[in-house]
Amino acid sequence: MPVMCFESLCTAFGMAAINRWKMCQMDVKTAYLNSYLKEEIYMQQPTGFNNTTGRVCWLQWSLYGLKQAGNVWNKAWNQAMEELGYKKLKSDYCCFVWRKGEDFSILLVWVDDLINFSNDTNRVEQELKTKLEINVISKPSILLGIEVTRNEEKKTISLSQTHYIDSLLE
Repeated sequence: MPVMCFESLCTAFGMAAINRWKMCQMDVKTAYLNSYLKEEIYMQQPTGFNNTTGRVCWLQWSLYGLKQAGNVWNKAWNQAMEELGYKKLKSDYCCFVWRKGEDFSILLVWVDDLINFSNDTNRVEQELKTKLEINVISKPSILLGIEVTRNEEKKTISLSQTHYIDSLLE
């Protein structure tokens, strides 16, 4: 399963704070179900669907729980990013960069969640929606258990895990 490097996330937050880039958190709806399987995989009819014929189902699309689900989702995601003109960093395979003149976008991915750092988040959202069903969450406030606080006036972004620590202590 694709997961960004924490260093990439911290670097992107730092650059966003300094340059006042917009940030948007997104989720790919039913990500693993968007991936076509190249292997032949058969399964028994699911509980509640069994029509007593004893037939099996031939899967053509990935399902959650398949061993290869993460891998085929990663391939589908990489193909979509390539088609949209994003370049994958060699230092972090879950960091995608797009630039055209003054317009740019950095997308960081962890499994089926995204965070976009861009000067035009609406453009990125519309482009992604041409390839996948995207749910826009909002500006990041909690990301991977890390609380994100932005002060645009001071050009700072603070990361904290105090709420996580408090829940552990309780």
